Amino acid sequence: MNPGDDQALTFGSAGSSPPPSPSTALLAALADLQPVRTRVPVVAALVLGMVLAAVPAGTILFAGARRDLVALPFWWVVATSLVWVAAIGFALVAATLPRAGHVLPDVTRARLTVTAVAIAPIVLGLFGTIDAPGHTIAVPATVMGFFGAWRGCIGAALLAGVPAAIVGALLLRNLFPIGAAWVGAAVGAAAGAVGGFALFLHCPLGGGLHAGLAHGGAVAVAALLGRLVLASPLRGPR
Repeated sequence: MNPGDDQALTFGSAGSSPPPSPSTALLAALADLQPVRTRVPVVAALVLGMVLAAVPAGTILFAGARRDLVALPFWWVVATSLVWVAAIGFALVAATLPRAGHVLPDVTRARLTVTAVAIAPIVLGLFGTIDAPGHTIAVPATVMGFFGAWRGCIGAALLAGVPAAIVGALLLRNLFPIGAAWVGAAVGAAAGAVGGFALFLHCPLGGGLHAGLAHGGAVAVAALLGRLVLASPLRGPR
């Protein structure tokens, strides 16, 4: 090494200043650190699941079962109920539970689940509805009559799902830097599905169009509203 180089190194070392000391505020913040409780997704799923389960149970308890229920085929009632329960369960899992090894629910799974859960009840209602002649009430065969029945059932289903949507938003708030809209749609789909299931248990109006577009359509409407309304409270820091 040349003498000039040694002088340059000595000068650079002498000319450098030591790093500043931590501020009083930083030291106080470090001294006040507290352990953070780890989030448990299963707890969120259980809490939201209980709220969802309360809707159909409360419908039967306080509003009563549909007047034609005993006249409908038992196997069909059970099979249709299982489809509704599956729709609620899939939407609940997509909104709350992450895949193995992950921390947050998978946005891609939420998108695919919302799509399937929104379509399946509509198809089931349109092509799988059974009426009990003399017991099931026919929807008026006019545009205004059909629209009135549709509006009433859609409104009732959405209202029934509001508590679940609120609880879901509180449980999942500020968690998703990306994909919050689809998780919000999954919460909305779960809330809409539980409202649609409550309608299936209580509403005596028949016909595939009404069952598909009103009872089943409530899921699609609720998923859309969840995507629009719940994205903001679910969105976390980027």
